[in-house]
Amino acid sequence: MTAQPTTRLSREERDALVAKYRDGHRAVLEVLEGATEDDLNALPAAPDTWTARMVVHHLADSEMMSAMRLRRLIAEEHPVIEGYDEPTFARRLFYDDRPIEPALAALAAARTTTLQILE
Repeated sequence: MTAQPTTRLSREERDALVAKYRDGHRAVLEVLEGATEDDLNALPAAPDTWTARMVVHHLADSEMMSAMRLRRLIAEEHPVIEGYDEPTFARRLFYDDRPIEPALAALAAARTTTLQILE
């Protein structure tokens, strides 16, 4: 197998991506501002979709997974980056029945500590 060439970002491109990443938690909070419990639990009409509550829990879990993946890529000589079954996480980790505040705090903490590494 032939290795693919690596594309390097310019400093400006990298800084723009880090800034966008930094703003992500604020954007999530902005979207959720004023949401009621009914809003968080409303199921969209499309099949196989998630409620806003479920999406928040997914974002927190995804952020924590990504934080660990980045650390492994940086710290380990031969990191193994594994995927995860998102629908199974949603079902087994009760995405539809938990308060969102701890998930939002986990998202913020994972993002903040990862930003320290990226910056």
